[in-house]
This record gives sequence, structure tokens and C-alpha cells, in this order.
Amino acid sequence: LPLKILLSKFTNKELVNLPKKGFSIPIDDWIRTTLKKEIEEKLYNINNDLSSYIDTKELRKMLEEHFSGTKSWGWMIWAVYSLIMWHDYHYKRYPN
Repeated sequence: LPLKILLSKFTNKELVNLPKKGFSIPIDDWIRTTLKKEIEEKLYNINNDLSSYIDTKELRKMLEEHFSGTKSWGWMIWAVYSLIMWHDYHYKRYPN
């Protein structure tokens, strides 16, 4: 409440009392544009340690469908990308 009172001194009072609003993350667009090169580099060249857990043929199919816009696999691609990044970071940090 004290923050709302303080904020209302500097902005519109109606704005301060609006209910909370969520927001969405444009993950599909980011993967097709800003992150495309990084995603392709990591997901087309999966470390041998992880390739036994990931069906790379199916993953390539998902990437092609996502990049072409025929299907939206953004969150699945993001999950695999995150796993690979996590693995790479920890594997280098703790090799044994």
C-alpha cells in the first residue's frame, strides 16, 4: 500500500489501482528470428552425452516445421535448448 500511495503522487491514480495483468513471451518469434542462429547451432550439433536421450531425427523435423511456420514447437524447442545449455555449462564446470 505505501508504494501505491507514493506512486499515485507521480502518476495517474486510476493507473495505480488497476488490477494486475499478465504478459506473454513471444518465444515462437524469438526462435524464428533473434535466437535462430544460436538454436540451430546448438540443436543441430547435440553433444554425444545428450544424443542418447533425444531423438535427433524428430528434433530436426520439429525445427524445420517451426522455422517454416507450419507448426509451433517454440516451447518444446526452448526446453531442449535450455537442457543443452544447462548440460554444457555444468559438464564444463564439473567434467567428472
